[in-house]
Amino acid sequence: MYYLLDKKKSVDYIGVWANHIGKHTEIIGHTILGSIILYSPDTNEYLVLHPRMSGSNAKFYGEFDSIEEFENTILKDPGFNQACIEPLTQDDIQNMINRLGQPKTEECFYPSPDPAIGGSGEPETFNKGNVWISADISGQNRGLE
Repeated sequence: MYYLLDKKKSVDYIGVWANHIGKHTEIIGHTILGSIILYSPDTNEYLVLHPRMSGSNAKFYGEFDSIEEFENTILKDPGFNQACIEPLTQDDIQNMINRLGQPKTEECFYPSPDPAIGGSGEPETFNKGNVWISADISGQNRGLE
């Protein structure tokens, strides 16, 4: 599940990550687990940042003529949703919704504590909160400045 914003936001909203994502300077949305959907106005290219993923945590999707084309081609593809929630399952997500309530735009589920500082990442450890703060804290926990 993903949320597209009514109005694009500056990458400054994601704190320490803003210094590490290059030309993708606008945020157009996010996923239910806090992946950030980014856009480059200079090149019409899209990138999804997965702040809690270890290693290579950004996926480049290339150039699209519009947000609608990107949404129809990438975001609505069932494989995109599955990739954004792994290793969790749809049942795990539904259990979080039942326990914590459906996240609103600019909210996500996140593990507490973050696995980068010793958390298990198990579904029952997830809380719900602001997606931008969650991304920033996740970056800080991984040593970004």
